[in-house]
Amino acid sequence: MLGPFSQIEQAWRDTLLHKAEGTAFDSLAQLYGVPRLAAFSVKAWRKALLAAVWGPRGTPGTTHAFLEGAFSDYVKDLTFQVRLYPAQPALMGYVSGGPYGGFKSLHVNRFVRIDSSLGSTLHWIKGPSFVGMGALQSYLNLVPFRTAYWDAADWTKIKAADLDDGQDYQTATATILPFFYVEASPGPLLLGKQEKGTFWGKPCTYQLFLDGSIALVPASYLQPGAGQATPAGMPYGGALLPDAFTEGDAPAPAAPVATPPNAQPGTGPYPIYLSAGSLPGVAETLDLMLPAGVQTTAQTVDFGHL
Repeated sequence: MLGPFSQIEQAWRDTLLHKAEGTAFDSLAQLYGVPRLAAFSVKAWRKALLAAVWGPRGTPGTTHAFLEGAFSDYVKDLTFQVRLYPAQPALMGYVSGGPYGGFKSLHVNRFVRIDSSLGSTLHWIKGPSFVGMGALQSYLNLVPFRTAYWDAADWTKIKAADLDDGQDYQTATATILPFFYVEASPGPLLLGKQEKGTFWGKPCTYQLFLDGSIALVPASYLQPGAGQATPAGMPYGGALLPDAFTEGDAPAPAAPVATPPNAQPGTGPYPIYLSAGSLPGVAETLDLMLPAGVQTTAQTVDFGHL
């Protein structure tokens, strides 16, 4: 069958990180020392790999860019259209997007990337507290100062010509990231010879926390609607079943049971994507991004209860 490229062109593309596809891309990822994990698409891993290959490894920016690229498949329900008001320079107002029709407590204390006329900027969501305010809010508060990890939220920099026609705001795209991390503690804080305390985090450990609501199943196995049947040949998805270590010739039970009919110990028809509370392979891959001696842990968390 004729393809869009000649054999010479295809061979050339198979050597380029930004053009290779399929097994050619996986081979390149292996050669660069960052093999693609099965739960991540080629498109997402390409973003992560480009950051890892061309960025200075062991630095916060490269590590963050790697994570943001790798988990870019998992932000569909975390992407919103928002309003940025110069009169309220650290506020992000809800317009549309997400499954709830607004913002919930699980959206607080997280990174958010905002694409506006000011460019693509990274921010930290600090509020509101949601205490006594109801379960759903129409806005989020961002940190108004800059750190080594995020940009300052300051919408006063938006030019009048860039505001929506006849409005006092600009509509932008906000993507709340499905992870955050705690870097290695610098050790004891001393006041003279007296130990005053330590920063949050385990010594020499880079701790990654991933939104547990998206960590159970690869994005390719999430069906568009709850009532849609799983296509023929696709593994059961949508939940991690307790009988995932068994195999048999019977269909999945209506309700999870300890032992489905004809089950035998084995790898099973019910796939394990990510084991409960941890992310197999992610910590090992992150080790490649960090300085020697820094350990990595990765686990899932419920952002609504942090």
